[in-house]
Amino acid sequence: MAEREARDSPDAVRGLLDSGKDLLDRRPLTCVFGVAVVARLVMALVACLVSDKYLIPDEGTYLNFAEAVSRGIEPNDLWPGYGQSFVDSTRVFLLQVAAIFEVFGRQRFLAQMPAVLYGSLAAVVVTRTAMLGLRRWFAIGAGLVAALFPSQVFWSSLVLRESMIWLGLACLVFLAAWA
Repeated sequence: MAEREARDSPDAVRGLLDSGKDLLDRRPLTCVFGVAVVARLVMALVACLVSDKYLIPDEGTYLNFAEAVSRGIEPNDLWPGYGQSFVDSTRVFLLQVAAIFEVFGRQRFLAQMPAVLYGSLAAVVVTRTAMLGLRRWFAIGAGLVAALFPSQVFWSSLVLRESMIWLGLACLVFLAAWA
């Protein structure tokens, strides 16, 4: 009983908040990454629970083509006249998903992990870029906005290449700001 009262006391809550603030101050990039990953993993899990196939048609296209590539099926057999062009234009992302399928079979949740990783890393790069010109806490705030912005979380939790593109753009902005 006394232990529960100690946990629920304002001092205990204040201590927990202070330790969280200290961790955020010591390891801002790690904390932003952790928040971003957790948000995206929860959304990825929800997406799998809502539909065992896909949430949007583009996600289904990536899943079907990755499975076909992992099985050695010619892309034009899947989508005559456009299949190979699709694979060529999305190769960097699609081949990662195909490799996951080769190792684990068609596992949608695992196929979502590259997008989760890229979206989370984009939030880290936003934080690091903001640290170049803003006060530390404003930069952390900018990273947390990128980590938790609803559309960013949603689109980087599905089997889509958009989060990889966002990461590339964030890296370009960082390099421009750093230079």
